Parts: sequence; C-alpha cells; structure tokens
Amino acid sequence: EDPYSSAAWYNLGIVCNKLEKYDEAIDAYGYALAIYENFASAHFNMGNSLVNLERYQEALESFNKTIEIEGPSPEVYCCIGAAYENLEQYDLGLKYFQKSSKLDSLNDEAWFGAGSCLQKQEKWYQALHFFNKAIKINHLNPEYWKAAANAEFKIGNIISSISAYEEAANLAPDDKDVWLDWSFIYYEQGEPMKAVDVLAQGMADSPKDTDFLYRMVVYLIEAGQFKEAFTYLENALILDFEGHKILFDFFPKLETQKALYKIIDQFRNENS
Repeated sequence: EDPYSSAAWYNLGIVCNKLEKYDEAIDAYGYALAIYENFASAHFNMGNSLVNLERYQEALESFNKTIEIEGPSPEVYCCIGAAYENLEQYDLGLKYFQKSSKLDSLNDEAWFGAGSCLQKQEKWYQALHFFNKAIKINHLNPEYWKAAANAEFKIGNIISSISAYEEAANLAPDDKDVWLDWSFIYYEQGEPMKAVDVLAQGMADSPKDTDFLYRMVVYLIEAGQFKEAFTYLENALILDFEGHKILFDFFPKLETQKALYKIIDQFRNENS
C-alpha cells in the first residue's frame, strides 16, 4: 500500500477499531489526517475510538473538527452529547442531544440520550417524556423500556413501571437488571411473593447467578418463608461467600442482621 495514501490509513483505522485495538486505530487515523488534514470521516472515527478509550475531552475535539469541516449532522451532535454525558456535564449533553433531534426528529438515540442526561439529574418527569419519544420511534430497544420503567417507578406510576419492565423482559430476557428491578417493585409494595414469582422467571436460565440467589433470600425472608430462604442462602454462600454483604442493605434492623450473621457464621465454621 502507498504510505502516503490517507484512504489506506483510514481503512486500517477502521479495521483496528473493529478489532478493538483503539490505540492503533487512533494512530492510523492520525496518519490519515497528517496526509489530508480536512478528512472529516477520519476526525469522526478518531473521536469514536477516543470514546472507546474513555478519552472524552479529546473525542470532543475530533467531533468539533468534523463539524468544522463538513457542517453539523445529527450523528455528530449525538456523539458530542454522549461525550458530555460521560464527562457528567449533563446540561451540555442534553443541549447536543436536542440539537441532534432537531436535525433528525426520528433519531431515537438522541431522544434517549436527552432522557438519560435528565435521569442522571433525577429530573424524572422530563426524562420520561424523552424516553417515551425514543420508544415511539423504536419500540424494540429494551434499554429504552428499562429506562422508562425506572422513571415511571421514581415518579410513582407503579402500574406503568411494571408494564414497561414486562416489555423490557420480553425483549431482553437475559438482562439480569430487568428482573431484579421489576421484582423489587413488588417487594417495595409489600408483595414479596409476587417479587419471588418475577425473580423466579428471570432465574430460569441462570439458576446459579448469585445476584439472583441473594435477592431471592431477601424476598423469601420478607415473605416469612424462612426454610426456603435458608436453602437459597446456602447455595449463594457456596458460590460467592462475600456476596452475602448485600443482604444487610435490605435488612437495616439490628435483630435481623444478628440472626443473619449467626446463620452465615455457622455456615463459615461448618465449611472452613
């Protein structure tokens, strides 16, 4: 290949990026830009590689250079929004996601990004508005349903939240957080057996997942099903002993904590 071909270096950058060799990709795009400074796509791709390395400030420079050369686009604005979101500059993130959606009102990622920036500021009502916009455009993305479900829950719309979690679970049955968060709603509402039923569905394909096992212990204790809770606790302790600390977040009462400590200590002594 011609070492002075910007296109060759650019293509090498794409290959390296696909192989997740982001440093090498950045070098390749750098060579392409050394040969042809106004290569907008090389600036843009370099920005994405920098994002993958969590070098967000440098990524912003690349994205802004892209706009300087070829003008604004919904895609680049969306990437700028995401970089600001990752830098925890949520107002700027929101601004650029909205700029993106103004250029392309069907860009579901921009609507979702805007909602995400608002969610991180605990502006639940506004966040939900944007999540619902994203869902209207693309109702097959489980992340959108999951985010909407969480916002609905925070607002206090329990029925809507449960309905959104159902959608998320249908689209992404392997997403552990969906089952943990959905079941938690019932637990919060004082319906631990309903929480058990939901969690059992999620556990069907991952019966040895300790996050599920420890959470099941919590729900069963709350439901007064101590014998069954103990069976789950034993399995969880065998697989991940240290994981038991999560239980104390759910049981702030000292007497419950003491009882749990006693059981866990007994298990440790018998199995050491």
